[in-house]
Order: sequence, then structure tokens, then C-alpha cells
Amino acid sequence: MADDRQARRPGVVPRSPAVLARTLRHAVRGRGTGLRVRRDRSRRTDGRAAHRRRRRHDPDRSRPSPPRSRAGRHDRPRARRPTPLRHDRLPGRLRRRPPSLQVARLDHAHAPRRRPHLANVVTVKQIIAFTGLPGTGKSTLAEQLATETGVPAFAGDWLLGALRPHGVLGGLDRPAFLAMYYDLLGTLAERQLMLGQSAILDCLVNEEIAERWGELAARYDGQLRIVECVCSDEGEHRRRLEGRRRGIPGWHEVGWDHVLRMRSEYPQLESARLTVDAMETVERNLGLVRTFLRHS
Repeated sequence: MADDRQARRPGVVPRSPAVLARTLRHAVRGRGTGLRVRRDRSRRTDGRAAHRRRRRHDPDRSRPSPPRSRAGRHDRPRARRPTPLRHDRLPGRLRRRPPSLQVARLDHAHAPRRRPHLANVVTVKQIIAFTGLPGTGKSTLAEQLATETGVPAFAGDWLLGALRPHGVLGGLDRPAFLAMYYDLLGTLAERQLMLGQSAILDCLVNEEIAERWGELAARYDGQLRIVECVCSDEGEHRRRLEGRRRGIPGWHEVGWDHVLRMRSEYPQLESARLTVDAMETVERNLGLVRTFLRHS
């Protein structure tokens, strides 16, 4: 009857009395059997305890054996992980500069993340031309917009200053000089449009150049946006012009007579544009430029 009950229990295999006796002997000797044997919990009857008792009472043992480690699988010391290499300690790389020497990088991809309010300022390919007489603040606005949005800015005076030491400008008459000037700026803007990006141009623009650059932008499915900078107070305009020092390598500072000559050579634009007054604050004018680029 007991054997029948044992056979009917799920997961239990009936064994003969000889097998059970051998199983008990193996359990006492510390050998694994795979059977659950009920033991007296008051004594240690596992294999390691029996082995230690036999070693302890062995008269022929000449010296004690070192204690056996009882550390489990999770108690063993883990292998030391390799120390990760720091980016500033790798061969061929410069160490991180201190904050006083760090250079601000214009990262167009991360600029909207750093400044969420600028995420939609320049959403399509554009040629953004800042035009106006010298001293009206067009370079300041162009540089501020380039810093915020990451769009590269190309200033005509800086390009001329780089060419002048090489004698490129010496043998050119006025028409050839202006043709080279605007072709150079147009080539830089076209390269940006080919890359799917925008460009900021800081120079004087007339109707002919505005029409040419508008066609260039449309050729690459882009747009031309013109921002005209003026100064409503002539006295303040002259004071600002005479007191500024731009420090452009290879290029000279301009005076008030140069402004009067530019005013006669460049009549007022008729193309669609945004006009900002230099008598307002830079931040207010920059806000007008952002709105103009976002909604135009």
C-alpha cells in the first residue's frame, strides 16, 4: 500500500529497499544522491562536516590542512574591471582647457537644444543679407545672429582684408573690384546652399545684387532675406563711426567721408526687406530679425 501511494505521488520514483539503504549510506558519507533525505538538524551531516571530523580524529595526520574556503559563488571576489580611458588622456588629444581659455564653438545641430526659443528661427535654406551704411550696426546684428543660430556669417570687409596683402586688389578698377567682391560673397553663399544650409552675408546690397542673390537662392529651393540697417540720428551715426575700432587684419578704418560716398553710390532699396534703426537696442533689433526670419 505504501509503495502504491509512493508511486502515485507526482515527481517521486519508487525505489527498492536496497537502493534506499545505499542512498542513506551515501548521504552519511557526504556523497550526492539526488534524493531528499530527512536529516537531524542538530548535527552537521553534510559531506564537508563529515570530512572535517574524519580529518580531525585521524591519528596519522602529520600537520593540519589549510581550512577549506566556504565562500559561495556569489561571495567570491569579482575580477577587477578595466579602468575606462578618459577622453582628455588619450594619446594625440589635448587636455581639456580651463574655463578661461575655452573657445565657444558654433554648433548648429545643438544650438536649438541650448536655446529652445531659437529652434524655429532659420527653418529653410536662406541667404540672410545684412545691408546698410558703415556704422549702422549691421555687422553687430549679423554676428549675434550667427552666434545664436550657428549659421556661418561672411563679412565682405574681412574677405577684402585677407586678399589685400597678396596684391589682388591693387590692379583692379572700381567695376572690376565690385564684381570680384560680390562674386566672392555669392560663391560662399552658393556653397552653403549646396550643402543644404543657410548663409549670412554682411555687405552693402543694391537692387542688382538683390535680384541676383534671390535667383541664386531660388535655384536651390531657398529664400533671400534682406535686413536693412539705418541710423535715424545723423549726429549719433557719425559719432559711432568715428569712435569704433574694428581691428580687421589687412583692412583700414573708414571715416565719415566714406559714408557720404557710399550713400550716393547705393540708393535706397526697393526690394522686400526688414528695416531696423540703430537707435534702438541691439536686443530689440535682434528680436525683430528673429520674427522676420521665422514668419517671412
